[in-house]
Amino acid sequence: MTILRPIRLRLTFGIRSWFLFTLLVAVGLATWRAYETPAAIANLRLARDSALSDWRRVKRTYDAGKGTAADEAEAREKYFKSRAAVEQAIETSS
Repeated sequence: MTILRPIRLRLTFGIRSWFLFTLLVAVGLATWRAYETPAAIANLRLARDSALSDWRRVKRTYDAGKGTAADEAEAREKYFKSRAAVEQAIETSS
């Protein structure tokens, strides 16, 4: 019996240590996500706004007869992709 008691104590301490470690990691990750998510969404919004201004500029050029339809379509696609990325980031963060 004297041999089993130290083994049992080591196992109990090991399980408790592992639980504490995983708890601290989970809290750290949750804190980091809470900090990181708004910054990531803000960056995506800046990219979306930039894509919108690019699309408007390319559209004006195309309407004036100086640009190509392919350039306008590419700028439009870039805007809609960036808009979808913002919407998806907002949905997944809630």
